[in-house]
Amino acid sequence: MTTKIKSDVNVGELALGVLLMCILALFTANILIYEVSVKHNENVCAAILKAAYEAAKDGKDKNTVLGAVKSEMMRHYFQGLFITAPKVVKFTDETKSDQRRITVQTSAVARVPAPGLIIGRDNKAPLTVNCTYVAEVIVDADTKEGVKDKSGAK
Repeated sequence: MTTKIKSDVNVGELALGVLLMCILALFTANILIYEVSVKHNENVCAAILKAAYEAAKDGKDKNTVLGAVKSEMMRHYFQGLFITAPKVVKFTDETKSDQRRITVQTSAVARVPAPGLIIGRDNKAPLTVNCTYVAEVIVDADTKEGVKDKSGAK
């Protein structure tokens, strides 16, 4: 005994449904990869700034602070298939009278699977994520060491 199931589904409708689900999956993957890359870049930038801030608060010179930035960068190195490792694009360590200002900017590239689904951007350019953090250290004029926390770092 065989039973035949009567179906009113058209092959074209089924193909359209599968196509729309694939586009939705790619769109969701774009959003997920972009959000993960933004969060990872922000975490690395904050960790780098925190290391630079701690070194500056202890009264270290610019080269030592830069060394702390580089060592923290190597600690947080992560290279994935869709997300590149963040790179330090800008690092400044400026001292003006009684204030030392440290600025760190990192940049990473998110390789989304379907860049054509992102509206309003040039599809040939990579999707770059930037993050900038600033920390300020109040410097004691006599000892040249930090005396009070005034940081934007997490």
